[in-house]
Amino acid sequence: RALDLARTLQERCRDAEGSERRKEGQIERGFVEAIILRQKTESLEKELKEEKQMAHKAISSLAALRVTYTLMKTEWEKEQEKASRLADEIETLLEMNGTLKKQKKDAEQLSNRVVAENIELRAQCDALDVLLKEEKKYAQQARAERRESIDLCEMYRVALMKRQEMCAICLSKREDAEAAAPAASAAVSLAPPPGFETTAAAAAKPNASAAIDDAAAALVQFSLQQLAENEQQVCPPTRQ
Repeated sequence: RALDLARTLQERCRDAEGSERRKEGQIERGFVEAIILRQKTESLEKELKEEKQMAHKAISSLAALRVTYTLMKTEWEKEQEKASRLADEIETLLEMNGTLKKQKKDAEQLSNRVVAENIELRAQCDALDVLLKEEKKYAQQARAERRESIDLCEMYRVALMKRQEMCAICLSKREDAEAAAPAASAAVSLAPPPGFETTAAAAAKPNASAAIDDAAAALVQFSLQQLAENEQQVCPPTRQ
């Protein structure tokens, strides 16, 4: 029994030593694992710090991006407003373009009408120039005729003055003859000689001479009036 107990104790001691060795191995492995875990923890802490720094940077970048987004959104809204205004202006310009095209077409039609009217007016001006030349020619002829008529009237006036002088001489001679007629009638017969007239005829001759003078003066006045009327018809006051 003692040997059995000794053997049992030896076996138990061996088992205890084995278990202790196993425990020591486990402890050593635990230390190694703890060291490994500590290293991993340190590396994780370092990574965590880096992640935190990156997170802070990301947050800062996000804030900057938000500000940039806000600014870009404001700019985009402004650009949208500008685009809408430009669209309205483009529509207005298109309407104005249509209006201008219509006005251009009307202006071309008006220009064509003006050109046609200008051609017609030029033809009328040419015709008026021809008429004006003819009127100038007629006016020159009328002036020449007027000069001739004035010269003729001057000749009539001189002839009339000479006739009046001759009539005055004849009247004075008749008066002298009438004064000497009673004495001659008493000396000669009742029949007058061929060269003498009766008292009634001698009295009628002054009236006839006055009528001739009035007729000549009326003729001269009528000639001057006809000349003035002809000159007004050939050269009206608006075209002199």
